[in-house]
Formats: sequence, C-alpha cells, structure tokens
Amino acid sequence: MSSDPKDFDPEEFESWVLDYLLLEYGEKRDDPNALKLEDLNYEGARKIDGATHHCWSYSSAKTWASLQIRGKSQIVGIIANPDFKGEVSYEHLLIEVWGRKSKLLRVPLKLIENEVWETENQYVIALNSGENIGLYAEVLIDSSPCDYMLTITHGEKKITIHGESKGLVNYFLDDNTGVSITVGVDH
Repeated sequence: MSSDPKDFDPEEFESWVLDYLLLEYGEKRDDPNALKLEDLNYEGARKIDGATHHCWSYSSAKTWASLQIRGKSQIVGIIANPDFKGEVSYEHLLIEVWGRKSKLLRVPLKLIENEVWETENQYVIALNSGENIGLYAEVLIDSSPCDYMLTITHGEKKITIHGESKGLVNYFLDDNTGVSITVGVDH
C-alpha cells in the first residue's frame, strides 16, 4: 500500500476503521444503534503535523476517524476535526462520554485572573459504566500558543496532561467506556 494519497482507496479500509470506532465506543456491529459503514464519510487526505491522515467524518461533529499509512504499517485513531475554520473558545470544555449511551457535556470554565480559565472545583463526570471520574482543567490563553493542564482522577489514579493550543484527550476504562475531552471548543 502506497502512502501517496492519490493511490489511496478509502473503501479498502472503511470496514477496518469502523471496527476501530466500534471498539473505541464499546459498540457491537449487530447493535442497531451502533455506527454503521454508511455513517462513515471519507473526507480525503489532510497533512497534520507533517503526516498524511486519511479522514472519515461520522456522527461525532467534533472528531473524525484518521488513518495514517507509514510504510507497511497502518495507524488508526480519532482526531479533532481538522477542517474547522471558525473561532476557538476556551470558556468551556466539550466532553463526550462514550459507550452504549453516548452523551455530550459542556463544562464551563471560570476566568480567575489575567486570561487564566479553570473549572471552579473538580468536575465529576458520570460514565456509562456507573463509575465517576473527576476532572480539573486550567487553561492559560495569554500565552502563544495557549497552554492547558487537565487532571483526571479515577479512584486512586491521578493523571495530569499538559498540552498546547487546541487539544483532544481520550481517557479509556477497561470496559470500553471513557471520555473524549476537547480543549478549545469551536464556535
């Protein structure tokens, strides 16, 4: 398989991309509410951070499925929608809780001082498994690019993630449930 986008046949990989998305969202092919091949729309190849990503949009407006071809290896994943052309707001986070009953949450951030936005306290997110995770976020939009820090607490685990600019973070649990957290939400 060539990594040249002109030689790429999306139909050759659609079933594989769908299988990945079903695994990520904890869905089964025979579930009538699960993603289907007809839900995937090939959006073409995009250069992102110097790498060619073949992209499919699906029912999540904020994220796309991505396939990179590196030599004989194929890497599939979920990325933030690369085609967004509008304004980006750091006044809230967008959280997609996935699993059997996916839901979308907007978590407000509060301006605390000089372009620093944060969650007032640890925000509790109820997962589809019945478990809860805690999220604390701090975004410094005065820097260029903007800096953010997310702290996820799950039981005894505490994970801190630092990033720059707009970002998408996925947190997975053992039972194929979890959350996608978008920092820098599109208007």
